[in-house]
Amino acid sequence: MFKNKINTIGAAILLGLVGLVACQEDPEFPDPGFEISNKSVEVRRDTINTYHLEFQMSVPNGVETIEVLNGNDYTVIDQLDEYNGKTKFLFSYDIDLTSIDKDTTLNYIIRAVDTYERSINKGLKLVVKKKSTPEILVVGGEEVALSLPAYLAKALVTTGLAPIETISVRFEGEEVETITIPADTSVYEYKLKEQVIVGMLEDDRTYSVEIEVNDKGFNYTTASGETITREPLSYVKTVTLTKGVETRKIPSSITYSRGINGTPTRIWFYANGDLQVDSIAAQYYSAISGWKEPTGSMVFTYNAQNMVDTIKFKRYGRKRVLTYVEGTTKLDKIEEWDDIDATPDNVQPADVTLEVSNFTYNELDQMVSYFYEPSSYMVNNIRYSDPFGIGQYVGLEPFFDGPDVDANAADREYYDTFAPVYAPAYTPGLPTCVELEGGSIFEEAVKIVCSNPYLAIEVRDGAGEITREYTYNTDEQGLITQMSWVKDSYTYFYTFSYD
Repeated sequence: MFKNKINTIGAAILLGLVGLVACQEDPEFPDPGFEISNKSVEVRRDTINTYHLEFQMSVPNGVETIEVLNGNDYTVIDQLDEYNGKTKFLFSYDIDLTSIDKDTTLNYIIRAVDTYERSINKGLKLVVKKKSTPEILVVGGEEVALSLPAYLAKALVTTGLAPIETISVRFEGEEVETITIPADTSVYEYKLKEQVIVGMLEDDRTYSVEIEVNDKGFNYTTASGETITREPLSYVKTVTLTKGVETRKIPSSITYSRGINGTPTRIWFYANGDLQVDSIAAQYYSAISGWKEPTGSMVFTYNAQNMVDTIKFKRYGRKRVLTYVEGTTKLDKIEEWDDIDATPDNVQPADVTLEVSNFTYNELDQMVSYFYEPSSYMVNNIRYSDPFGIGQYVGLEPFFDGPDVDANAADREYYDTFAPVYAPAYTPGLPTCVELEGGSIFEEAVKIVCSNPYLAIEVRDGAGEITREYTYNTDEQGLITQMSWVKDSYTYFYTFSYD
């Protein structure tokens, strides 16, 4: 045992000596010490033809070579030998931008190798915006089939470095609206939202809506003192309108995904014709086993007035029971029953929870207030709007979480804008305030497509800030084929199928 310990100690000392010798023989590799002050730079092609990269470099061991690499695939773009052997110097490199005519992101790596073959890489991200030209990005596409006598001209208008002067909207050549920006105000981006009343469209005929932007041009002085003058420009975007279907069609399914490659979820609609949804189910996807069997069915039943009187949540084994004032479409109360199979004759009092009561309605039979039992307060001033002036009202309260909303209307989120297209699965007999169950994705999708006759495309919070803004596409009949919105840098999609 003692001998083994001596051997162990001796080995450790020997290793330590070897390590000491090795450390003494290791060459020093001083940090080259260069930095690029702006690792991410954005420039506009109006103002620059060549980007001049320049920074101080300190390489105590001397430069062996400097390479400029493509930051995307690491291929060598350029090899610079004029700095070989230098230790302290001003590094400069010109990047030619004259061939760039669209928004482009260039990624570069500056790789310095010293005489000890030690290398250090530094990166540069150069975002090059194309030359300033007016652009108009319309919501809903450039070929739109209308089911209503109105079109919503909703678009993002941008002009780069040139301020906007006017934006005009025309229908069939006739001016609908012209927005003029004051001469002493510089606006470079404008969210257009203008309703165009088109009347009853004829079959087999096309109509046009033109959106025109005129900018003011600009003068720009470069760092070298050169003055660049860009004359005013105009641009017209034409949207072609046709007559779409006059009745809605309930989709067979909606596929939801976060991003193009996100894991999808399907929401299946089982309908009685195109007027009533009988049940809705969720179907989840596994990267290993593919699509699973639809689960979590939500089943509706209707009374003699075609109002939903029960909603069964099979996934949770419970249901909501909606009671109406006899012979009317006005709600009296909403209860949650823990026994999904119970009937009014055999339900146990302990299984019944009163959720909402004391409903009041206005002269248009619109629900305007109710008492929310769990929090013991009245929800007042439920809001409505006639967005197209044709006597068809929509509810402005999303009720994504059911009746659990702020008592004060000023604190509640609301739908601000509606598109003149049918919400695909609008179910008139489904009260908007009822709570649905099945997960946030499931519940929100159902609310958006079932609760109102027209598609809501903007949601704002109580302070008036947009919390969600939808874009949409339709087919040649005016049926919605896709909706999308952006949140936290992700684009979310609803894709509709009509089998």
